[in-house]
Amino acid sequence: MTDSLQSANNYQSPSPEQILIEQILQGNTSLFDQLITQYRNQVYRFILKYMNDPARAEDLAQDTFIAAYEKLNTFEGNAKFSTWLLGIARNKVLNDINRAGKRRSQMVSDDILQEHHSLEKDPLEEMAKKQVFSALKKAIDDLDGDIKDVLILVSLEGLSYDEVSGMLKIPVGTVKSKLFRARTVLKEKMKKQRLS
Repeated sequence: MTDSLQSANNYQSPSPEQILIEQILQGNTSLFDQLITQYRNQVYRFILKYMNDPARAEDLAQDTFIAAYEKLNTFEGNAKFSTWLLGIARNKVLNDINRAGKRRSQMVSDDILQEHHSLEKDPLEEMAKKQVFSALKKAIDDLDGDIKDVLILVSLEGLSYDEVSGMLKIPVGTVKSKLFRARTVLKEKMKKQRLS
């Protein structure tokens, strides 16, 4: 097979997202609103997993999109756009936490994540679920930063090992071992809370 045939076979047509980004970079900047609309909720929910302040999370989500717009020409398409965007959001959160000094990173409070319960549900069962949820949230919040990041990105955001590896700039094997460690620590914390 000739080189030209091989390169033709290896060619992948650009995704609709890549086409949109190319149009934005060529001057049709109003199209960036489509990316904001598509990813706004995902970015906001991601940031809320790190902090207990919805207003601040909204500010950081806006900062994330401003930074993404300013850096759009650096997006190479090697990873999904959402992965690249969450990487920017994560950096915004870490910078905010570092600037805040003593303020701790916390998972979002119960009142934000509470579900609307129907009257048909058993109140005792619902109370037990809330207690487990609250304990789990606290256990995740208490994890060390590096394993907490991996747990949130893989287990809660659904990113692949490769995507997390690229975002955190660590080998895939390290992602897997940190995830295993996070899950092990989490199980131990939950076991202790049940015993106490």
